[in-house]
Amino acid sequence: MRRIRRPVPPAALWVSGLLVLIAARAVYLSATHSESETSVEFLVEGDYDVEAVTGGYGLILRRASPNGDGTLERARVRLLGVRAPPGLAEREAAEIAGQSAVMLERMVGGKSIQVRLDRRRIDRDGVFLAYVSADGMLLNEALLRAGLARLALSEGDSQSVGRQLRKAEAEARQAGRGIWKPTF
Repeated sequence: MRRIRRPVPPAALWVSGLLVLIAARAVYLSATHSESETSVEFLVEGDYDVEAVTGGYGLILRRASPNGDGTLERARVRLLGVRAPPGLAEREAAEIAGQSAVMLERMVGGKSIQVRLDRRRIDRDGVFLAYVSADGMLLNEALLRAGLARLALSEGDSQSVGRQLRKAEAEARQAGRGIWKPTF
């Protein structure tokens, strides 16, 4: 008697793939975080060290836990009030993001940074939002002034910081920097 093989239902393939992804993520997280590191559930204002620049507009921050147990707290932060410029071709968008990441690396390399919060504290992806300064320079503003980001304010964001950021973007636009170059 010959057995007829039935095709595997698409839902079973989807569930199997999802389980593989979950297992891979668990392995990755356990390999990249030691037991002496924790991800913070909420971000507080203060001084942090920069562990890494992520993309052109994000940072991974770290500092010693305030409870004195020797653990390190880590948090992913995206710069509040700035975003990647929309409507650029893929190559141009990658170039701008790369220039932005290099600029952030240069501004934060080996320095302690200061985090300041606003009403909006978390984006739709669960990443913390903050105004970040290094050596008294607001990184959010510096990227806009260099023409490496677009302004992205929401109702309820600080009006005084908003004016500062608007002015920086207008200056970049008028000077033709970054995305405001006529050739972009």
